[in-house]
Amino acid sequence: MSTGESATTARLGWAIAALYAAHSVLLSFMPRVDKFSALREDLRGIHYAIGVALIVLAAIRLWRWAREPRLLTDSGLGAGQQALHRALALTWWLSLLVAGLLGFLYGWAEGRHLRLLGLIEIPALLPKDHAVWMFTGYFHAASALLGSLLALIILISGTVSLFRRRAGVLAAFPAGIGAMASTGFLVTVYVFNSFKVVTQGLVAAAVVGCLMGLIAWWGLRRAAPERRAATGSAGILAQAGTAAIIAVTLGLSSYAPYANYGVVPWATGEVVRADPDITWHRQRQVAAVVVAPPTPFQAKVEGDAFKWCKFCHTMKAGEAHLIGPNLHNIIGQRAGTVPNYHYSQAMAEAGRKGLVWDETTLKRFIAGPEKLVPGNRMIVNRGPVTDPAQQDAVINLLKRDAMSDDR
Repeated sequence: MSTGESATTARLGWAIAALYAAHSVLLSFMPRVDKFSALREDLRGIHYAIGVALIVLAAIRLWRWAREPRLLTDSGLGAGQQALHRALALTWWLSLLVAGLLGFLYGWAEGRHLRLLGLIEIPALLPKDHAVWMFTGYFHAASALLGSLLALIILISGTVSLFRRRAGVLAAFPAGIGAMASTGFLVTVYVFNSFKVVTQGLVAAAVVGCLMGLIAWWGLRRAAPERRAATGSAGILAQAGTAAIIAVTLGLSSYAPYANYGVVPWATGEVVRADPDITWHRQRQVAAVVVAPPTPFQAKVEGDAFKWCKFCHTMKAGEAHLIGPNLHNIIGQRAGTVPNYHYSQAMAEAGRKGLVWDETTLKRFIAGPEKLVPGNRMIVNRGPVTDPAQQDAVINLLKRDAMSDDR
Protein backbone atom coordinates (compact mmCIF):
# COMPACT_ATOMS: atom_id res chain seq x y z
CA MET A 1 0.00 0.00 0.00
CA SER A 2 1.45 3.36 -1.02
CA THR A 3 1.63 5.91 1.76
CA GLY A 4 3.04 8.78 -0.25
CA GLU A 5 6.17 8.75 1.92
CA SER A 6 9.70 7.68 1.12
CA ALA A 7 11.29 4.96 3.26
CA THR A 8 13.55 7.57 4.87
CA THR A 9 10.59 9.78 5.75
CA ALA A 10 8.71 6.81 7.20
CA ARG A 11 11.69 5.87 9.39
CA LEU A 12 11.88 9.49 10.54
CA GLY A 13 8.22 9.36 11.54
CA TRP A 14 8.75 6.19 13.56
CA ALA A 15 11.82 7.69 15.26
CA ILE A 16 9.72 10.68 16.34
CA ALA A 17 7.05 8.30 17.64
CA ALA A 18 9.61 6.35 19.70
CA LEU A 19 11.03 9.52 21.24
CA TYR A 20 7.55 10.85 21.92
CA ALA A 21 6.61 7.64 23.72
CA ALA A 22 9.74 7.80 25.90
CA HIS A 23 9.11 11.48 26.60
CA SER A 24 5.47 10.88 27.56
CA VAL A 25 6.35 8.10 29.99
CA LEU A 26 9.12 10.24 31.50
CA LEU A 27 6.80 13.21 32.02
CA SER A 28 4.20 11.00 33.69
CA PHE A 29 6.83 9.89 36.20
CA MET A 30 8.70 13.15 36.91
CA PRO A 31 5.98 14.91 38.96
CA ARG A 32 6.07 12.04 41.43
CA VAL A 33 9.75 12.62 42.20
CA ASP A 34 10.87 15.26 44.72
CA LYS A 35 11.63 18.32 42.59
CA PHE A 36 14.82 19.05 44.56
CA SER A 37 16.21 15.51 44.53
CA ALA A 38 19.22 14.29 42.54
CA LEU A 39 16.98 11.83 40.70
CA ARG A 40 14.70 14.66 39.58
CA GLU A 41 17.72 16.53 38.20
CA ASP A 42 18.84 13.42 36.30
CA LEU A 43 15.35 12.96 34.86
CA ARG A 44 15.26 16.64 33.91
CA GLY A 45 18.50 16.14 31.98
CA ILE A 46 16.95 13.23 30.07
CA HIS A 47 13.84 15.36 29.47
CA TYR A 48 15.96 18.13 27.93
CA ALA A 49 17.92 15.69 25.77
CA ILE A 50 14.78 14.06 24.36
CA GLY A 51 13.32 17.53 23.85
CA VAL A 52 16.31 18.58 21.76
CA ALA A 53 16.05 15.39 19.69
CA LEU A 54 12.34 15.98 19.11
CA ILE A 55 12.95 19.58 18.04
CA VAL A 56 15.54 18.46 15.49
CA LEU A 57 13.55 15.52 14.12
CA ALA A 58 10.28 17.48 13.98
CA ALA A 59 12.04 20.26 12.06
CA ILE A 60 13.48 17.72 9.59
CA ARG A 61 10.08 16.03 9.21
CA LEU A 62 8.42 19.36 8.47
CA TRP A 63 11.14 20.17 5.95
CA ARG A 64 10.60 16.84 4.21
CA TRP A 65 6.85 17.48 4.31
CA ALA A 66 7.41 20.65 2.29
CA ARG A 67 9.66 18.86 -0.22
CA GLU A 68 7.76 15.61 -0.78
CA PRO A 69 4.39 15.52 -2.53
CA ARG A 70 1.58 14.63 -0.17
CA LEU A 71 0.25 11.76 -2.25
CA LEU A 72 -3.14 10.27 -1.56
CA THR A 73 -2.90 6.70 -0.35
CA ASP A 74 -4.69 3.63 -1.60
CA SER A 75 -6.24 3.05 1.84
CA GLY A 76 -9.66 3.55 0.34
CA LEU A 77 -10.34 6.67 2.40
CA GLY A 78 -11.87 9.67 0.74
CA ALA A 79 -9.88 12.78 -0.09
CA GLY A 80 -11.59 14.72 2.70
CA GLN A 81 -10.69 12.27 5.47
CA GLN A 82 -7.15 11.95 4.18
CA ALA A 83 -6.84 15.73 4.22
CA LEU A 84 -7.97 15.71 7.87
CA HIS A 85 -5.41 13.04 8.72
CA ARG A 86 -2.59 14.98 7.09
CA ALA A 87 -3.67 18.17 8.86
CA LEU A 88 -3.70 16.40 12.24
CA ALA A 89 -0.22 15.00 11.61
CA LEU A 90 1.13 18.37 10.50
CA THR A 91 -0.36 20.08 13.58
CA TRP A 92 1.26 17.53 15.88
CA TRP A 93 4.72 17.85 14.32
CA LEU A 94 4.47 21.64 14.52
CA SER A 95 3.39 21.41 18.16
CA LEU A 96 6.41 19.24 19.00
CA LEU A 97 8.73 21.84 17.51
CA VAL A 98 7.02 24.78 19.23
CA ALA A 99 6.70 22.93 22.56
CA GLY A 100 10.42 22.16 22.60
CA LEU A 101 11.39 25.75 21.91
CA LEU A 102 8.97 27.01 24.57
CA GLY A 103 10.43 24.51 27.02
CA PHE A 104 13.92 25.92 26.59
CA LEU A 105 12.68 29.50 26.97
CA TYR A 106 10.75 28.42 30.08
CA GLY A 107 13.86 26.91 31.67
CA TRP A 108 16.06 29.89 30.86
CA ALA A 109 13.44 32.38 32.13
CA GLU A 110 13.43 30.45 35.42
CA GLY A 111 17.19 31.01 35.66
CA ARG A 112 18.26 27.48 34.73
CA HIS A 113 21.27 26.33 32.75
CA LEU A 114 19.94 23.37 30.83
CA ARG A 115 22.02 20.21 31.24
CA LEU A 116 21.43 17.43 28.73
CA LEU A 117 21.90 13.98 30.28
CA GLY A 118 24.00 15.69 32.96
CA LEU A 119 26.84 16.04 30.42
CA ILE A 120 26.20 18.93 28.03
CA GLU A 121 25.18 22.31 29.43
CA ILE A 122 23.33 24.89 27.36
CA PRO A 123 23.78 28.29 29.02
CA ALA A 124 20.80 30.60 29.36
CA LEU A 125 20.30 32.76 26.27
CA LEU A 126 18.00 35.22 28.03
CA PRO A 127 17.91 36.69 31.54
CA LYS A 128 15.72 35.38 34.32
CA ASP A 129 12.26 36.86 33.78
CA HIS A 130 9.11 35.86 35.65
CA ALA A 131 6.76 37.25 32.97
CA VAL A 132 8.48 35.20 30.23
CA TRP A 133 8.46 32.20 32.57
CA MET A 134 4.69 32.48 33.04
CA PHE A 135 3.96 32.92 29.33
CA THR A 136 6.21 30.15 28.04
CA GLY A 137 5.25 27.80 30.87
CA TYR A 138 1.55 28.27 30.16
CA PHE A 139 1.81 27.48 26.47
CA HIS A 140 4.37 24.73 27.03
CA ALA A 141 1.72 23.05 29.18
CA ALA A 142 -0.93 23.83 26.55
CA SER A 143 1.16 22.08 23.89
CA ALA A 144 1.25 18.91 25.99
CA LEU A 145 -2.53 19.04 26.38
CA LEU A 146 -2.79 19.64 22.63
CA GLY A 147 -1.03 16.32 22.11
CA SER A 148 -3.63 14.56 24.27
CA LEU A 149 -6.50 16.10 22.29
CA LEU A 150 -4.87 15.26 18.96
CA ALA A 151 -4.34 11.68 20.14
CA LEU A 152 -8.04 11.35 20.98
CA ILE A 153 -9.17 12.78 17.62
CA ILE A 154 -6.72 10.57 15.72
CA LEU A 155 -7.90 7.45 17.55
CA ILE A 156 -11.56 8.29 16.85
CA SER A 157 -10.94 8.98 13.16
CA GLY A 158 -8.65 5.97 12.90
CA THR A 159 -11.33 3.73 14.42
CA VAL A 160 -13.87 5.01 11.89
CA SER A 161 -11.35 4.31 9.12
CA LEU A 162 -10.72 0.85 10.53
CA PHE A 163 -14.37 -0.19 10.41
CA ARG A 164 -15.07 1.44 7.06
CA ARG A 165 -11.92 0.53 5.14
CA ARG A 166 -9.82 -1.66 7.45
CA ALA A 167 -7.28 1.15 7.60
CA GLY A 168 -6.68 1.95 11.28
CA VAL A 169 -4.41 4.47 12.94
CA LEU A 170 -1.25 2.78 11.67
CA ALA A 171 -2.36 2.63 8.04
CA ALA A 172 -4.51 5.72 7.64
CA PHE A 173 -2.00 8.28 8.94
CA PRO A 174 1.59 9.24 8.10
CA ALA A 175 4.18 6.90 9.61
CA GLY A 176 4.44 7.11 13.39
CA ILE A 177 1.36 9.26 14.01
CA GLY A 178 -0.87 6.35 14.96
CA ALA A 179 1.71 5.02 17.40
CA MET A 180 2.09 8.49 18.94
CA ALA A 181 -1.69 8.73 19.37
CA SER A 182 -1.96 5.31 20.99
CA THR A 183 0.94 5.92 23.37
CA GLY A 184 -0.13 9.45 24.21
CA PHE A 185 -3.71 8.41 24.94
CA LEU A 186 -2.66 5.55 27.23
CA VAL A 187 -0.26 7.80 29.14
CA THR A 188 -3.02 10.40 29.53
CA VAL A 189 -5.36 7.73 30.91
CA TYR A 190 -2.65 6.71 33.37
CA VAL A 191 -1.93 10.29 34.50
CA PHE A 192 -5.56 11.24 35.09
CA ASN A 193 -6.17 8.08 37.12
CA SER A 194 -3.00 8.06 39.21
CA PHE A 195 -3.08 11.35 41.14
CA LYS A 196 -4.05 9.52 44.33
CA VAL A 197 -3.04 5.90 43.67
CA VAL A 198 -0.39 4.97 41.10
CA THR A 199 -1.64 1.41 40.71
CA GLN A 200 -5.08 2.76 39.86
CA GLY A 201 -3.57 4.57 36.89
CA LEU A 202 -1.73 1.44 35.75
CA VAL A 203 -4.91 -0.62 35.92
CA ALA A 204 -6.88 2.02 33.99
CA ALA A 205 -4.22 2.20 31.26
CA ALA A 206 -4.09 -1.61 31.01
CA VAL A 207 -7.87 -1.87 30.70
CA VAL A 208 -8.04 0.84 28.04
CA GLY A 209 -5.11 -0.72 26.19
CA CYS A 210 -6.88 -4.07 26.11
CA LEU A 211 -10.07 -2.41 24.82
CA MET A 212 -8.08 -0.69 22.07
CA GLY A 213 -6.55 -4.01 21.11
CA LEU A 214 -9.96 -5.72 20.99
CA ILE A 215 -11.39 -2.93 18.82
CA ALA A 216 -8.46 -3.23 16.41
CA TRP A 217 -8.80 -7.03 16.28
CA TRP A 218 -12.55 -6.80 15.68
CA GLY A 219 -12.12 -4.20 12.96
CA LEU A 220 -9.44 -6.16 11.12
CA ARG A 221 -11.61 -9.30 11.11
CA ARG A 222 -14.26 -7.57 9.04
CA ALA A 223 -14.40 -8.28 5.32
CA ALA A 224 -11.92 -6.13 3.45
CA PRO A 225 -13.61 -3.63 1.11
CA GLU A 226 -12.31 -2.93 -2.33
CA ARG A 227 -9.62 -0.32 -2.10
CA ARG A 228 -8.94 2.35 -4.63
CA ALA A 229 -6.61 5.28 -4.42
CA ALA A 230 -8.58 8.46 -3.84
CA THR A 231 -8.45 11.02 -6.59
CA GLY A 232 -8.91 14.75 -6.65
CA SER A 233 -8.73 17.00 -3.63
CA ALA A 234 -10.88 17.60 -0.60
CA GLY A 235 -13.95 19.72 -1.26
CA ILE A 236 -14.59 23.10 0.28
CA LEU A 237 -16.80 21.67 3.02
CA ALA A 238 -14.17 19.06 3.91
CA GLN A 239 -11.46 21.71 4.03
CA ALA A 240 -13.63 23.97 6.18
CA GLY A 241 -14.42 21.06 8.50
CA THR A 242 -10.73 20.20 8.84
CA ALA A 243 -9.86 23.83 9.61
CA ALA A 244 -12.66 23.99 12.19
CA ILE A 245 -11.47 20.80 13.95
CA ILE A 246 -7.89 22.09 14.13
CA ALA A 247 -9.02 25.55 15.33
CA VAL A 248 -11.27 24.11 18.07
CA THR A 249 -8.50 21.73 19.18
CA LEU A 250 -5.99 24.59 19.41
CA GLY A 251 -8.51 26.70 21.30
CA LEU A 252 -9.33 23.98 23.82
CA SER A 253 -5.67 23.20 24.46
CA SER A 254 -4.92 26.90 24.98
CA TYR A 255 -7.73 27.17 27.51
CA ALA A 256 -6.96 23.89 29.28
CA PRO A 257 -4.11 25.09 31.58
CA TYR A 258 -6.43 27.72 33.00
CA ALA A 259 -9.29 25.24 33.35
CA ASN A 260 -7.11 22.55 34.95
CA TYR A 261 -4.71 24.57 37.08
CA GLY A 262 -6.24 28.05 37.39
CA VAL A 263 -3.17 29.67 35.79
CA VAL A 264 -2.96 32.40 33.17
CA PRO A 265 -0.12 33.21 30.73
CA TRP A 266 0.54 36.68 32.11
CA ALA A 267 0.33 38.48 35.43
CA THR A 268 -3.18 39.72 36.21
CA GLY A 269 -5.00 40.78 39.34
CA GLU A 270 -4.13 42.83 42.41
CA VAL A 271 -0.59 43.06 43.71
CA VAL A 272 1.13 44.44 46.81
CA ARG A 273 3.96 46.48 45.34
CA ALA A 274 7.41 46.25 46.90
CA ASP A 275 11.04 46.00 45.89
CA PRO A 276 11.01 43.55 42.91
CA ASP A 277 13.39 41.21 44.73
CA ILE A 278 11.01 40.74 47.68
CA THR A 279 8.69 37.79 47.10
CA TRP A 280 7.88 36.73 50.65
CA HIS A 281 6.63 38.07 53.97
CA ARG A 282 9.73 39.44 55.67
CA GLN A 283 7.98 40.13 58.96
CA ARG A 284 6.44 37.33 60.99
CA GLN A 285 3.02 37.84 62.51
CA VAL A 286 3.32 35.00 65.04
CA ALA A 287 6.00 34.76 67.71
CA ALA A 288 6.64 31.06 67.21
CA VAL A 289 5.10 27.93 65.80
CA VAL A 290 5.21 24.45 67.22
CA VAL A 291 6.17 21.76 64.72
CA ALA A 292 5.21 18.27 65.79
CA PRO A 293 7.82 15.51 65.47
CA PRO A 294 7.72 13.58 62.18
CA THR A 295 5.70 10.38 62.03
CA PRO A 296 5.38 7.61 59.42
CA PHE A 297 1.92 8.94 58.57
CA GLN A 298 3.30 12.43 57.97
CA ALA A 299 6.00 10.98 55.73
CA LYS A 300 3.29 9.27 53.68
CA VAL A 301 1.30 12.51 53.39
CA GLU A 302 4.45 14.36 52.35
CA GLY A 303 5.01 11.89 49.53
CA ASP A 304 1.36 11.69 48.46
CA ALA A 305 -0.12 15.16 48.94
CA PHE A 306 2.27 17.80 50.26
CA LYS A 307 4.76 17.43 47.42
CA TRP A 308 2.11 18.77 45.05
CA CYS A 309 2.01 21.97 47.11
CA LYS A 310 5.66 22.55 46.23
CA PHE A 311 4.97 22.40 42.52
CA CYS A 312 2.99 25.63 42.85
CA HIS A 313 4.58 27.30 45.89
CA THR A 314 8.06 28.09 47.15
CA MET A 315 8.51 28.28 50.92
CA LYS A 316 11.92 29.76 51.66
CA ALA A 317 12.97 33.40 51.93
CA GLY A 318 14.47 34.64 48.69
CA GLU A 319 12.75 32.14 46.41
CA ALA A 320 10.68 33.36 43.48
CA HIS A 321 6.95 32.99 43.10
CA LEU A 322 5.79 30.04 41.04
CA ILE A 323 2.21 29.53 39.90
CA GLY A 324 1.24 30.39 43.45
CA PRO A 325 2.92 32.82 45.86
CA ASN A 326 5.93 32.18 48.07
CA LEU A 327 4.55 30.97 51.42
CA HIS A 328 7.44 31.92 53.70
CA ASN A 329 6.13 33.20 57.06
CA ILE A 330 2.56 32.70 55.80
CA ILE A 331 0.97 31.74 59.13
CA GLY A 332 -0.57 34.78 60.79
CA GLN A 333 -0.56 36.84 57.56
CA ARG A 334 -3.57 38.46 55.99
CA ALA A 335 -4.69 36.71 52.79
CA GLY A 336 -3.64 38.23 49.48
CA THR A 337 -0.68 40.20 50.81
CA VAL A 338 2.53 38.42 49.75
CA PRO A 339 4.57 41.16 47.98
CA ASN A 340 4.79 41.19 44.18
CA TYR A 341 2.34 38.36 43.61
CA HIS A 342 -0.73 39.02 41.45
CA TYR A 343 -3.78 37.80 43.34
CA SER A 344 -7.28 37.24 42.06
CA GLN A 345 -9.68 39.97 43.06
CA ALA A 346 -11.52 37.42 45.20
CA MET A 347 -8.44 36.60 47.29
CA ALA A 348 -7.38 40.23 47.64
CA GLU A 349 -10.89 41.16 48.74
CA ALA A 350 -10.98 38.28 51.24
CA GLY A 351 -7.81 39.65 52.83
CA ARG A 352 -9.26 43.14 53.04
CA LYS A 353 -12.30 41.67 54.78
CA GLY A 354 -10.11 40.12 57.45
CA LEU A 355 -9.18 36.60 56.30
CA VAL A 356 -5.98 35.61 58.09
CA TRP A 357 -4.04 32.40 57.49
CA ASP A 358 -3.97 30.40 60.71
CA GLU A 359 -4.24 26.64 61.18
CA THR A 360 -8.04 26.73 61.09
CA THR A 361 -8.40 28.81 57.94
CA LEU A 362 -5.61 26.92 56.17
CA LYS A 363 -7.35 23.62 56.86
CA ARG A 364 -10.61 25.01 55.53
CA PHE A 365 -8.82 26.31 52.46
CA ILE A 366 -7.11 23.05 51.48
CA ALA A 367 -10.40 21.24 52.13
CA GLY A 368 -12.12 23.41 49.51
CA PRO A 369 -10.53 26.62 48.17
CA GLU A 370 -13.68 27.65 46.32
CA LYS A 371 -15.83 27.21 49.43
CA LEU A 372 -13.68 29.45 51.61
CA VAL A 373 -12.86 32.07 48.95
CA PRO A 374 -15.33 31.87 46.04
CA GLY A 375 -13.71 33.00 42.79
CA ASN A 376 -10.10 32.43 43.82
CA ARG A 377 -7.71 30.75 41.35
CA MET A 378 -6.25 27.96 43.49
CA ILE A 379 -6.92 24.40 42.35
CA VAL A 380 -5.85 21.36 44.37
CA ASN A 381 -4.80 19.04 41.54
CA ARG A 382 -4.75 15.94 43.70
CA GLY A 383 -8.15 16.82 45.08
CA PRO A 384 -9.23 18.69 48.22
CA VAL A 385 -7.66 17.48 51.47
CA THR A 386 -10.73 16.70 53.57
CA ASP A 387 -9.41 14.08 56.00
CA PRO A 388 -8.62 15.80 59.35
CA ALA A 389 -5.52 13.68 59.96
CA GLN A 390 -4.15 14.53 56.52
CA GLN A 391 -4.95 18.20 57.08
CA ASP A 392 -2.99 18.15 60.35
CA ALA A 393 -0.03 16.55 58.59
CA VAL A 394 -0.09 19.06 55.70
CA ILE A 395 -0.24 22.03 58.09
CA ASN A 396 2.59 20.61 60.17
CA LEU A 397 4.72 20.19 57.04
CA LEU A 398 3.84 23.73 55.99
CA LYS A 399 4.97 25.05 59.38
CA ARG A 400 8.18 23.04 59.11
CA ASP A 401 9.08 24.35 55.65
CA ALA A 402 7.49 27.81 55.45
CA MET A 403 8.14 29.03 58.98
CA SER A 404 11.80 28.09 59.10
CA ASP A 405 14.55 30.69 58.81
CA ASP A 406 16.69 28.30 56.72
CA ARG A 407 17.37 29.50 53.17
